[in-house]
Amino acid sequence: MAAFQSQVVAHPSTVGHVRLFISLGVETATSLRCASRVMACLLGLYQLSGTSPSWFAGRLWLLRVGYYKLTRPKEQAQDWVWMVDHTMQLGVEKCLVILGLRLSTCPVPGRGLRHEDVEPLALFPVKQANGAIVYQQ
Repeated sequence: MAAFQSQVVAHPSTVGHVRLFISLGVETATSLRCASRVMACLLGLYQLSGTSPSWFAGRLWLLRVGYYKLTRPKEQAQDWVWMVDHTMQLGVEKCLVILGLRLSTCPVPGRGLRHEDVEPLALFPVKQANGAIVYQQ
């Protein structure tokens, strides 16, 4: 419960608020609007200080975490495997996503990959999805 009393620097929310919202979004696949409402219920139920963030504030937190994971220095190793996919179509554009997986940390056979198993390496918005564009990226 100390995390709900530790204020984020230059921000009205606590570390606990940010962590809970991100956990709801990433670990439980809760929608952003639902995460905001669930947090309001939990804060009231456990009589924690502060108010529930709006879905938009939570979206900004998730974007910041994603940007950090995408741009942070990656461990140098010889056993990286890349997974490349066009995904998340928004209008006429798709995103070319490149995820990395270290073979030395690969999960045991029979268990599917999780968020924590892969590392985002690159993200490119593209209007056309073909082999030449993938090769260029």
